[in-house]
Amino acid sequence: MYGDQYWEKMAIEDPLNAICSGFTLKKFNTPTESIIFDAKIPFSKEQTVLDLGCGLGRTAKWVAPQVSQYIGVDVAQNMIDSAKIFNKNISNTKFIKGNGKDLSEFEDNYFDIIFSELVFIHLPKEITFSYFQEIIRVLKPRGRAYLQFPSFNNYENGFNVEELTTLPGDFKIISLDNSINPKLKTVLV
Repeated sequence: MYGDQYWEKMAIEDPLNAICSGFTLKKFNTPTESIIFDAKIPFSKEQTVLDLGCGLGRTAKWVAPQVSQYIGVDVAQNMIDSAKIFNKNISNTKFIKGNGKDLSEFEDNYFDIIFSELVFIHLPKEITFSYFQEIIRVLKPRGRAYLQFPSFNNYENGFNVEELTTLPGDFKIISLDNSINPKLKTVLV
């Protein structure tokens, strides 16, 4: 299902390279190249936060101390197992294996913030739109979603800026090359 077997295998064989070619433990532990820093997400101690497609839980060490609860979801059980190991000393984290198509494990209006780093490039368009609908469902009123995409010009799954501007709900769309179109929907304030 949508590359689950690849991610399961990579989590065992070379988990850091599964994130990005040439990724190192030093880079893993450095607060750079992450949507949580690029978007300057305003976390607070009252929030419940979802890291959708958390992989090894790289952002937990920076996000969890700022929030009430950090939950990471990934489709690969081996990634979840590794995330639990990498973050075993952080008490307010929880890592869950998702089903790869929705967020049915969570009730409506559950999260204050949802963020996702370069996850949707790996999914077919119809599954991505399913996740968008689920994000709207599980976000609390006035909740915020921060979704990171690669350059829109090189996006393989066929999304374009116009499609992203017509999404239901309010999303902050981040592009790696900062080609953010000002017409894109932005987060509720």
